[in-house]
Amino acid sequence: MAAVAKAPPATPEEQATIKTRILTHVFASKGEPPPKKLATSWVQYGRAVQANSSDKAAKLQTLLVDLAHMEDLANLKTATVRANHREQAELAQRHAALENVQEAATAETQEARAGMAQARVRRKEEEEYERLREDLMKVPGRDTTREEADTVSAEIAALQADIERADATIELRRKQFAAFLHCLDELQAAMSADKGGEDGEALAAPPAGTPPAPPPPADSVVAMEA
Repeated sequence: MAAVAKAPPATPEEQATIKTRILTHVFASKGEPPPKKLATSWVQYGRAVQANSSDKAAKLQTLLVDLAHMEDLANLKTATVRANHREQAELAQRHAALENVQEAATAETQEARAGMAQARVRRKEEEEYERLREDLMKVPGRDTTREEADTVSAEIAALQADIERADATIELRRKQFAAFLHCLDELQAAMSADKGGEDGEALAAPPAGTPPAPPPPADSVVAMEA
């Protein structure tokens, strides 16, 4: 059996096609598919052998070339599958690394948020403490408070005394006003009595030589002056 002939080197166009097939996982060549081409070469070579044709050597060479081509395609497909597996493994590793980085970043973010929340609480507590301290600084001391309390107590006592004096004055004025009203009532009664007597005298005048009426008692005069 003749040695297996190597396939001729691929042209630049064929290399571009092979590269495209590798990237797209397409292994069909231009024209007739390689398996069908190999089957045709095998059938033609078998017929040439049976017919003992003179071109059976050429048919054998074509068959060997197609076999080599199929072998190259098989090797290429195997290499491509292996490359795909390696690429998938690398992608899986990258994905795992990215997930680890993402988890670490998430944990750092959560930790930073927790730290910020604690910082805000601590700052609020410090502000509240400072405000309370300022309020306490504004509160006067015990001695000052005692002096102010004594001053206020003295002022209250003075006001109470003024109120009592005012009450006493009002009570005195009330009694004086009552006495004045009483005297006024008596005076009105006396004036009414005098007016009635004058009217009676005008109707019946007393005889000549009758002594005048006596003056009112001294007690009535004192009450009227009061």
